[in-house]
Amino acid sequence: MIYLQAPDRIETKLRSTSVFLAGGISNCPQWQSYVKDSLVDIGNELTLINPRQQDYLFDDAVAARHQIGWEYEYLHRVDTIAFWFPKETVCPISLFELGCAVTRSKNESLRVFVGCHPEYSRKFDLEVQLGIRNTYIEIVNSLDELSHQIRKRVTTSNMIKELCKELKRNQ
Repeated sequence: MIYLQAPDRIETKLRSTSVFLAGGISNCPQWQSYVKDSLVDIGNELTLINPRQQDYLFDDAVAARHQIGWEYEYLHRVDTIAFWFPKETVCPISLFELGCAVTRSKNESLRVFVGCHPEYSRKFDLEVQLGIRNTYIEIVNSLDELSHQIRKRVTTSNMIKELCKELKRNQ
């Protein structure tokens, strides 16, 4: 797995399966590390992108502008966005990003996964809004389930690539 953490950059094209870990950053546990650790054995076919910086200054406007631009760029470079909504915070920016991602996924080959803690305060809203807008998105209730969705995406992507290679060889 290639692992990218803000504010680092990858200038080349991302791997065939690239996942942005969207969701809670401030006032919540470092759930991104848990997901990364659960996927460490997945191999080189995954680029995992974590927007959570190690030492981020939340009250620095210049740093905030840079962070927002970095996130916007990588949200638009990946083929998969995995959202996690923790119980500790509402995550208003992540809700906005989810709305944008769901809209994009209707017209692009973007895959969206959503997970939320069972005690997330806006869980009902997520269920209703996603049910109205995009019924293929299943909301999972644990980081293990969210990691499983990512793992399944990588496996499926690899199978499709192998089938395409086989078809080309047989032509």
